[in-house]
Amino acid sequence: MTINIISVTEAAAQLESGEAAMIDVRTEAEFLDERIPFAAFLPMHEVKEKIYALINAPGAKQRKFIFQCKSGGRSGKVCMSLADTEGADEAVFNLEGGIEAWKAAGLPVLKGEKASDPAATFLAQPQAAPIPETQAVAGLPSDEIQRQVNIAVGLAVLVFL
Repeated sequence: MTINIISVTEAAAQLESGEAAMIDVRTEAEFLDERIPFAAFLPMHEVKEKIYALINAPGAKQRKFIFQCKSGGRSGKVCMSLADTEGADEAVFNLEGGIEAWKAAGLPVLKGEKASDPAATFLAQPQAAPIPETQAVAGLPSDEIQRQVNIAVGLAVLVFL
């Protein structure tokens, strides 16, 4: 299997349209320090055991799963390790340049405490509560944030099954 690589601009567009979901394979400390908004945290050592459920979940057949790390190395290894997983050829993508390229392109990241806020929500409720207009994050409109939260909640439910 060759690794499907996706640029940050293409990834951002597919995340915005709901065609893709972002999975961060870095360490928990890295994830909590800074992350791409609404990326789901799944450490690289847990991906192999959970990817089949993600790829084959209801409604996931048309979705791409974009794996990211700091610069693309670890997420590339994850993508290679999934070569024998049914459905991975069309569903698994590596974010070219990782979060570093994402930031270099001027795309938003969450830093510090903000990065850990969604995790408890994902586990506590199957559907995210509406986000008030006053809680826009990183300059994103609240309807976009709500859409991303709903995508991430669905992913989190699958990941933590």
